[in-house]
Amino acid sequence: MKFHQTALFIAALTVSSSVVAGVGLKVKAQQMVSEDVVVTEVARVQKGCGNVDLKATIDWSAWSEYDYKAERLNPENTARFVGGLVNTIYDDMVNLCTTIEHAELYKAEFGKITKLHFVGQESIKERDTHFSLSKDGKVMTIKLNGGAAYNTKFADTLQNVWG
Repeated sequence: MKFHQTALFIAALTVSSSVVAGVGLKVKAQQMVSEDVVVTEVARVQKGCGNVDLKATIDWSAWSEYDYKAERLNPENTARFVGGLVNTIYDDMVNLCTTIEHAELYKAEFGKITKLHFVGQESIKERDTHFSLSKDGKVMTIKLNGGAAYNTKFADTLQNVWG
């Protein structure tokens, strides 16, 4: 009996600490939906940019730390919007590899990337999304803005990763 009470207490402590950290069950459910988009929709980039080994991941840590009330944002909606933002960024990546002038040059560079790693900006106040490459050019880190809002200049920012 004592074991069951201890296990229940630990489970309750774990659930309450996740809620305190800003990740309630509804938010977590929306994060899971968006994470599915990150992982499955990357197939469009694999096909359009000719990189069948490309994988995508997302780290939700930053979103757990945001002060949503101060920015008058709903964390559940924001978690859901991340999936839409990632989908639009994937569209930009495919366009970069297929439709713009000198697309073949970008496609060759995308062919070197093995991982797209999505993270949140350090501050929820950050309004832009930033793209950067690891020194070896194999990992592209995409820092999404805190509100998960798309801006048409992101396509240009992505293009500028290679100069």
